[in-house]
Amino acid sequence: MEMSAMLREAKRGDRRALEALCAHFHPRLCRYAYALTRSREAAEDAAQETLVAMLRALPDFRGCDMGKFEGWLLRIERNHIYSQVRRKRPEPIPEGFDPPDSAPP
Repeated sequence: MEMSAMLREAKRGDRRALEALCAHFHPRLCRYAYALTRSREAAEDAAQETLVAMLRALPDFRGCDMGKFEGWLLRIERNHIYSQVRRKRPEPIPEGFDPPDSAPP
């Protein structure tokens, strides 16, 4: 099946088209996520999360152009990875912070 036709069918809810779309893009998503994370495990997780987000948002995707679809999909993945990094980043201790004395009074 042609990719644009597969995308149209997937948007209509065709299960086989959705599975084919996921199978087609999963390796690409893993490679892209690995390039951003340098972790095989994080890349697999990001690819799975991206496919789930894609399945939820697919009915709202406008058009059937595969180039735009791939860009849309990679943007979803990049945003997911960046948000994960922001959540894990520790907050710096403010300058001049004096921790409370741990000894009892």
